[in-house]
Amino acid sequence: MKVHLRYIIFLMLFSFQGKAQAPDYNTYEFKKEEQGLTYYQEKHLENTVLYLSWSIIIVFFVNLIPFILWIKKQKPTSEFMMYQVRGKFSYFSVLAWVDAIERGLGKPLKKQRILLANYYVISTQKNRPFAIYKPHIENALYLASFGENKRATAFHRMRIYPQIVFIWSIIILFVPVNYAVVHFTMETSSYGAGVFAGFFTGVVPGMFAFTVTKRISNSILKLVGNSWIKSKGDAGYLHELMHQFSGVYNGHWNPIKWDDSVKNKISGLDTSNETMDYINFAFFKGVGSKGSW
Repeated sequence: MKVHLRYIIFLMLFSFQGKAQAPDYNTYEFKKEEQGLTYYQEKHLENTVLYLSWSIIIVFFVNLIPFILWIKKQKPTSEFMMYQVRGKFSYFSVLAWVDAIERGLGKPLKKQRILLANYYVISTQKNRPFAIYKPHIENALYLASFGENKRATAFHRMRIYPQIVFIWSIIILFVPVNYAVVHFTMETSSYGAGVFAGFFTGVVPGMFAFTVTKRISNSILKLVGNSWIKSKGDAGYLHELMHQFSGVYNGHWNPIKWDDSVKNKISGLDTSNETMDYINFAFFKGVGSKGSW
């Protein structure tokens, strides 16, 4: 009898302990419900962020089609003269360009004038054409035309649609970072740890995505611009827009180049008979892309 009684008491204690310990053996699903998200909800959220990230990048390139059509319909302005030498590339025509930029900025370009003088002396001494320095001079001067705060000035000169495209490309820089933050926040159940791990994990892919996106879009616009030059002699408004992009990307963008032989008439503006007076008084009268440059 005592043996049976002891056995019954043992079963009761075992059953009680088993019920008391039951929550410890519950599934991962139950624990996640207590924290607010189930395992499947987390996966759904992560997949949603992943799809949204890819959509931002893919739609950016799809948007280039209506963007190019929009560029083609835009009327060019005299602003493109700020970024190119008018007529034949010579030391004196470049000085006229520098003079126009200085009047627009309201301050002298001392370093650029010294650089031009050095190029002129070297070309004269070696009996070489001044135009051999054309790529270096053009890059230095059209970037100088944006002043000290190149990116802000170039962004301000843009019209609204190009501004949206530029901001969109910057957003792509943070797309991998955002995805990594969401992923590690759910993995660690800590927002602080997720931000820390996500930033350092996503910054390199973000820079890569941003660089590739910028280079591909630059190449596409250059191909379109060159095709327009071959067909009608110039690329219209795209000439000045490409230089604005170069300014807003701090020179990490290749503008469209064209030969001096087709500069006589660019974008409907006759440049064959330009004079110093026209350069001094007509360039900076607020007739640019936004009327404020």
